[in-house]
Amino acid sequence: MNRHDEASTVEIDWGRRLADAQVQGELVDVETFLTMVAWSRAELDRALSKSRVFLLQVENREYAPRFFCGKGLARLHAQLVSAALGKVSPGGKWHFFMTKKGSLGGVTPLAALSQGRRRAGQFDARPLDTQSVKSAAGTWS
Repeated sequence: MNRHDEASTVEIDWGRRLADAQVQGELVDVETFLTMVAWSRAELDRALSKSRVFLLQVENREYAPRFFCGKGLARLHAQLVSAALGKVSPGGKWHFFMTKKGSLGGVTPLAALSQGRRRAGQFDARPLDTQSVKSAAGTWS
């Protein structure tokens, strides 16, 4: 096994990572999310059906990433990226948003969005390795 193979086999306890994210406030429960964004459950269901937002399961409860609670363009851009990722699992999307990318200068897609890097040449969801994300996210909801 070469050095690259060893690095790629490091496993992350995603259940624990999501539980930590919930404790750190990176995730908000659905009821709080609906209040923060002033949506009804029907509006949330429409956004979910269009892949504009996603929910994660932590200890049998649903949570939304806090970055979907931003105001104005911040929320819109996060939703557009989520929609561009399409049917990637919620866990895969979370991983994508929260993982630093070399193609973005070593920052997360969220940081790139906050820096105003929104044009296709500055931010591109396509380099996502969906096969590895789907297999790593297999136990996520």
